[in-house]
Amino acid sequence: MTLSINRIEDLANKNVTVIGAGKTGVSVSMLLSRHGARVMLADTNEDVLERNNLPDTVRIRLGPHTDDMLKADLIIKSPGIASDVPILQKARKAQIPVWDELELVSLMLDPSKIIAITGTNGKTTTTALVSFILNFAGVSTLTAGNIGVPISSIVDRLDTARVVVLEISSYQLECQRSFKPHIAAVLNLSADHLERHKTMDEYQRVKERIFHNQSREDYAILNHDDMYGQAMAHHCPSEIIFFSSKYNVKKGVYADTERFYGFLPDKTFTIRPRLQIPGEHNIENALAATACTVLFGIEPETVESALAEFPGVRHRLELIGTVNGIHFINDSKATNVHSTIMALKAFHKKPVWLILGGRGKGASYKPLKKYLYSVKGILLIGEDALTIKKDLGSSAPTVDCFTIRQAVAYSFSHAKPGDTVLLSPACASFDQYKNFEERGDDFRSRVKSQDHHSRQGM
Repeated sequence: MTLSINRIEDLANKNVTVIGAGKTGVSVSMLLSRHGARVMLADTNEDVLERNNLPDTVRIRLGPHTDDMLKADLIIKSPGIASDVPILQKARKAQIPVWDELELVSLMLDPSKIIAITGTNGKTTTTALVSFILNFAGVSTLTAGNIGVPISSIVDRLDTARVVVLEISSYQLECQRSFKPHIAAVLNLSADHLERHKTMDEYQRVKERIFHNQSREDYAILNHDDMYGQAMAHHCPSEIIFFSSKYNVKKGVYADTERFYGFLPDKTFTIRPRLQIPGEHNIENALAATACTVLFGIEPETVESALAEFPGVRHRLELIGTVNGIHFINDSKATNVHSTIMALKAFHKKPVWLILGGRGKGASYKPLKKYLYSVKGILLIGEDALTIKKDLGSSAPTVDCFTIRQAVAYSFSHAKPGDTVLLSPACASFDQYKNFEERGDDFRSRVKSQDHHSRQGM
């Protein structure tokens, strides 16, 4: 089937099947309907969807995938739908185009306005920081993507913004053909989502798609300290800008103990960032954000001031309270081993009680062992607890807590003033929660509840 689509208006009166009725699928369906498409919204989970504000023109189909979904001129899959599910294999054999949200909205985006950020870890913090700096500088900004706001939900407001900042996941890049950000950053790569991408080489190839349509007038921002960042530099058609927390780079932004040094096209500068957010990884995030915003035209002095004001992001090394001298840190977004290592490095000088576990992603937990020297105890939760215990051996004492409620109760009875209780699970949350946000919110509420009970008992 040949379908020429150069504008979203070309989809008027076309049959479009949207697979996945989560937040993105619903938003895509509403956008398509507003532009005259005949939409079927399909999901295998019969409990996933309420009608909400969906127009009557959107036909809802819940239950197993069947061939009537293929009566379409175009199929758009949600990020959570793997590209190789049987219904999409059938679609490709029938020569039905398979897109995702990013490909659809690329019909409407002005490439010169786009700053796009991806990577295994740090995406949300860096996206939020870039947006914070731009807003601090008085630049009208829209922020969307994997940060929790579907891109399709903001496209009708594009005229109100000078810049669109997008957090992009690997899932959103799988079907990418046309996306062309003026500034694109890959922060780092480590083993994650291999249940989907199978190998690190394939994971790297998917991430690299963020650069594929760039030209020499665009910028690719890469981590000089990451071997995958070095490798990607050989595959980018755009101008390479490195950032580094360890080395002096000739073209890019790097850090020493107190300063950032920038050597960017037409701009050389030195700033003192005075970051509120802890951890070496957040220095890297701030370097990438500095490169993005200075390249967009923000003065380095303004970036310096904004960096000092940025409060951080919920569920990412977030201090949720101090009780009896014990600090409780919510890092629920740490859904892989590398993220938890970064958290442990951020608190390496403090005694830590580490809440670890959830649904594993197939990666080994053994790399954590060398970073457990300040850990007084590991409070195990979730379905991967036994695997974690086997991988870590005798590196640190472990306690089977099963749930966050029990882990918090244990920490209140065993932690001492000056200790840190760190929820940094190194696992997905789906064994016990809808998402990492719900897990982090549960941790917060359990700490507050336990504190309340403790005070009543005094």
